[in-house]
Amino acid sequence: MSFFKEVTASLDLDGQTDIPRHPLTGISVLIVGAGPAGLYTALECWRKGHSPHVIDRTPSPSPAGDSFMMGPSAQQHIERTWPAVYAAALKTAPDPWMSFHKVTGERVAGPQPFSFNKGVVLSEDDEPAPDRVFRVSRPKFTAALLGQALALGVDVSFGKRVIDYFENENKGGVILEDGSKMDADVVVAADGLGTKSHKLINGHEIRAMSSNHSVLRTAYHVDNFITRPELDKAFPLREDGGALLQIWTADDLQIMVLRAPDTIQWHIMHNDIAGNSKESWSNHVSPEYVVDFLKENYPDLVGFINQTNFLKPESRKKTAGGSATPQPEYGHWIWAHNPERYAYENYGKALRNVVDGTPFQNTNIPPGYHYKPWTLHELYEKIEAGEKLEFEGDWS
Repeated sequence: MSFFKEVTASLDLDGQTDIPRHPLTGISVLIVGAGPAGLYTALECWRKGHSPHVIDRTPSPSPAGDSFMMGPSAQQHIERTWPAVYAAALKTAPDPWMSFHKVTGERVAGPQPFSFNKGVVLSEDDEPAPDRVFRVSRPKFTAALLGQALALGVDVSFGKRVIDYFENENKGGVILEDGSKMDADVVVAADGLGTKSHKLINGHEIRAMSSNHSVLRTAYHVDNFITRPELDKAFPLREDGGALLQIWTADDLQIMVLRAPDTIQWHIMHNDIAGNSKESWSNHVSPEYVVDFLKENYPDLVGFINQTNFLKPESRKKTAGGSATPQPEYGHWIWAHNPERYAYENYGKALRNVVDGTPFQNTNIPPGYHYKPWTLHELYEKIEAGEKLEFEGDWS
């Protein structure tokens, strides 16, 4: 709780009279999961006049996690609707430029800003393309969402572990670990891939499929970094003091090091050689494990973890010369789309399709694409067979 108080103490959160609210609906909403998705759902339910209640299995607000990219549509909605949360995001979200390297350290391209427009400069609402990336701190952003929810009087309860979901003609609900039940008019499962709601919604449990890859990732304060001049030189800030993301790639390895003004984050994505990765944000390993793992499988990288050197130019022999990507792509159909307006315009049409079968075709997809059922197993079989994955439509 001390981390939560430390973050929210510096925020000028909006009160109940600061945010325009729809008339009260009398609809109760139970939201399982106090992560970014669950808490933002609670804020929007409150704004729409509903009565949200958030529960989470952790005993208190968690500072776990490093960062994630906030997409343009989410960023724009927060900016329009929740000014205090947006201000908090600006404080914690560096706008990293990127440079691309072979795994030997040789720079292929950059540093350069991330480009959204790819030649298309206006959205479907004739708004200009985004001019920056939001890489938000997950713990700080989540704390801001929680602080905003509490400032509005939203009920948030911790220490509530859900073991099952249920519904009847009038209510939906959950069964907690202690055997007690909670219900509401609407239940939102925002408790991640391992949610127990799959059995109710899909008729059976759904388990995450292994990608045969694993990622080691961490974040720490920059004070633990700048005391090592060789690292400070190898992974500097931009000349203007902004964040810089270095991406190092080989055919079986991708390393990302984000140097921001206040934090260092690094990710090492690799083939799951050890076979002990889990689909979990709580699968912690010790620094000693990381060093031992790299000594056995990627010995040239141990120096980076030990914070002495990152990688000697001559050290790694298996290098894919063309594996660095000079210009990452972000589909125009994503950043130019206004999902909120689309929902307002199409909710009634979709409802009629469910109720009486009136034809309805989603258009919030790449132009020219027509949905066909698919599974990850099928995609992996194609990859293993050497087939190129191609989808119809314009994904540019």
